[in-house]
Amino acid sequence: MFQSDKFSIRRLGGLALSITLLTSPAYGESAPSNKMNTVEVSAQEQQAASQLAKLLNPLHYIQAGFAQHTLEASGKRIQESEGVMTVQRPNLFRWEVKKPFPQVVVSNGQKVWLYDMDLEQVTIQKLDARTNTTPALILSGETADLTRNFRVTESVADGVALFTLIPKGQDALFENLQLSFQGKTLREMMLTDALGARTRIEFSNLSSSSKRKLAEKDFELYIPPGVDVIDDES
Repeated sequence: MFQSDKFSIRRLGGLALSITLLTSPAYGESAPSNKMNTVEVSAQEQQAASQLAKLLNPLHYIQAGFAQHTLEASGKRIQESEGVMTVQRPNLFRWEVKKPFPQVVVSNGQKVWLYDMDLEQVTIQKLDARTNTTPALILSGETADLTRNFRVTESVADGVALFTLIPKGQDALFENLQLSFQGKTLREMMLTDALGARTRIEFSNLSSSSKRKLAEKDFELYIPPGVDVIDDES
């Protein structure tokens, strides 16, 4: 799922849906030129995108526990992790893995800190226009123009609305991303990568608000003394 050789799957497995600093277009930015981007958006796709935006828009602030499971294409389970996430628009988030390997990814909308506690190492990277189509940033990013970067479809069964997002960009990080809502409550996200591996995140104890706002400093990382720092902002 990750194409950078800086981080092993073991280190970033629990953070798979939080941040991947690769070349994907941001909301409001022009996506890479390709044939899919020239295809007219159907009325059905537009309606699905509008419905998804309607569900996401009130979620200005979200906090939830999560359980993440990753399966190979064969169905073999290769990763599990648990933790807590907090996201706030625009582009503020904190993704904390509690177990099995404590890790934290934090963004203040300008930079991203990745803290691996076992390795006592922090990596700092710039949050730029290339990162905003990564899955967790969909929750903290703008929703006004989802159809610019994704083909969006919706299906409803047993009271659960399932939205499938298929990236239009050639350099997309995933084949598709699904978001499941029970009523207005986000229950689950599932990502399928190019090799067929599936990562499922189930949310619990989710609380959201259209008005609550944390300070930007709450989305910055305090770096403990003695921790190695790798600064890749440039």
